[in-house]
Amino acid sequence: MLGIRPDWLDHAEKQLIQQGLTNQAYRLSHEGRFYFYRRSIPSPESVFIQRVSESVVLQTVSSLGLLPDVYFYADDGQEILMSWINEPQWDAVYFSSNEGISQLAGVCSLIHRLEPPIHQLSLSNYLNQLSENLYQIPDQVEKAKRSMLIWLQQLTPVKPVLCHNDINPANLLGKKPWLIDWEYAALGDPAFELASIANAGQFTESQLSDLIRAYQEADLDIDPLRVSQMRYVVDLVGYYWCERMLRLRQENQSQYRSYQAELIQRIEDV
Repeated sequence: MLGIRPDWLDHAEKQLIQQGLTNQAYRLSHEGRFYFYRRSIPSPESVFIQRVSESVVLQTVSSLGLLPDVYFYADDGQEILMSWINEPQWDAVYFSSNEGISQLAGVCSLIHRLEPPIHQLSLSNYLNQLSENLYQIPDQVEKAKRSMLIWLQQLTPVKPVLCHNDINPANLLGKKPWLIDWEYAALGDPAFELASIANAGQFTESQLSDLIRAYQEADLDIDPLRVSQMRYVVDLVGYYWCERMLRLRQENQSQYRSYQAELIQRIEDV
């Protein structure tokens, strides 16, 4: 898709920076330059990643100035080579600050104007897929899921737009900012994107209102009530995602369980 696989790639000095369920990420050094290199797991679709869509998205957003330079992307999505951004990740304080919220709205206003030819995320289908064949789920979570599925089915359809679907402090670098990790990008409901941001930053209702207002000031339409209610869908997706991760890996069990406990407290309000 993008570029030709460099001959030096297999021989470059590699430093593992992340070992995850979906990929391995490295910092590469070659001839005095640094690069970001990612190798994907063989079957990313098993964790709901569509590499074909990712490749189209990377080409689509490359002109927006949000994405580091991509030098190589394998046809099957197994490898990607990008420029190394030597800037820090955002921290939680800046993410929820007035300036951070303004920048987040600006980023969304850029990508939500795009409609690349990729798959569309049906939130009801996604929630069902995540929860499929999972047993011993707390009753309040299952009850909330049923309630939210009914609500999603009754929602007035909106025009689907490009959504990153994982905008959180770890995926934002520097003041620009650079937005990375587009694995879960899809066409979808912009209210879900804004709700995801609000939950990632643990926004108060006032901070969420600031985000929505800044988004609307960029001449993009959004229903504040839809965004607020969508926060419950985000929490449910997060809960079932954690449950699947717990059943796939042994490390970080306490971290996932702690996060699930936080989610259950919010889900009980559904």
